Amino acid sequence: MELGYSLLFYLKKPKNYTSGNIPVYMRFTVNGIPKECATTRTADPEKWCSKTNREGGKTESTKSLNYHLDDLQQKVHNAHALLVREGKHITAACLRDKFLGRDKPQKVLQLLEIFRLHNKQMQELIGKEFEENTLKGYRTCLLHLTGFIQKNYQSDDLAINLLDYNFINDFNVLCD
Repeated sequence: MELGYSLLFYLKKPKNYTSGNIPVYMRFTVNGIPKECATTRTADPEKWCSKTNREGGKTESTKSLNYHLDDLQQKVHNAHALLVREGKHITAACLRDKFLGRDKPQKVLQLLEIFRLHNKQMQELIGKEFEENTLKGYRTCLLHLTGFIQKNYQSDDLAINLLDYNFINDFNVLCD
């Protein structure tokens, strides 16, 4: 899993630019792959310092812009930290999307929900590929698994991503 990223603020001259302030963009780079988005702010190209990625000077507008960029930088850092905590594969696109709030929550698969779907599909195959006793065994296993999850996790179902060796081992002990 990639843990590092870089963030760059830069000025992007629009087509037909003649003079005045220029939009400030931010570029997220992970594994050499960049993605960018606008910051909704502009800067004076005469005052912009490429080395610091900030506008130079002491005016109120410069201070305001630089504070805003510092705030954006912190928000990107927080978005990155969230992705790391969530165990997500980090790309420049997903970091940008997390920062922008565009990341779509994925449906968390539930163990018993999947098991019930499996049993329903098995039932449709009785007499074709499977015998009734096979389905009976799966139904019994589902009942044991449901009770195990309710007792050990105080829940009606369990997210697949929470399964680990201990879960399998503890359930196996119950079934012996």
